[in-house]
Amino acid sequence: MHHELCYVAIGDSLTVGVGAPEGRGFASRYHTLLEQNLYKKIHFTNAGISGATSQDVLELITLDSSMQKELKEADIITITVGGNDLLRAAELYFTDQEIKHMIGALKKFKKNMREIVGLIKKFKDDRLDHCMINITNLYNPKPQMLDAQFVVNRFNNMIQRFHKGNIRVANAYQAYIGNEEQYLFSDQVHPNSKGYEVLANVFHHLGYEPLKLK
Repeated sequence: MHHELCYVAIGDSLTVGVGAPEGRGFASRYHTLLEQNLYKKIHFTNAGISGATSQDVLELITLDSSMQKELKEADIITITVGGNDLLRAAELYFTDQEIKHMIGALKKFKKNMREIVGLIKKFKDDRLDHCMINITNLYNPKPQMLDAQFVVNRFNNMIQRFHKGNIRVANAYQAYIGNEEQYLFSDQVHPNSKGYEVLANVFHHLGYEPLKLK
């Protein structure tokens, strides 16, 4: 019997969908796109945590055995992480203008991302070829600030290094440039409904090749 396809979304408030009405966040929208494009019902688990940093996501998948089981069985995994690492470092940076906060956050993020991706690969074991692991890069909610631009680029260059084989990076950054007014919620940090639709489409445009091999 062919098992039902499973989609697991992990990450921060972008995965939760903060800033949009219930069910209109990116993960729910992407789930709908997956079902429409693969012509089948897909089991969906949203394990997003508002405010989660890369450390929180790493702890979730290191410590929560039911989460590990879900990831083992998942055919599609999306990861939104890094925004909170950056925001927290930015807050410190604004108090004393010390770039060390940013460099420290970047180093920690890099280490956590390596571990997150490494763990997922380990859970997938020999099934990595038949699943999709899609990670988003970071859009820049403060395009008018040069420092923000610099740091977002550093984070994104690092995220891009994971783009290999069935692990793919969705370019949210590119999609948001020049459209921040339209795509951001009133808090100027989270996407609004339109912004989440765009984000879901960025993931959608990565295609579905790995699953076609099944």
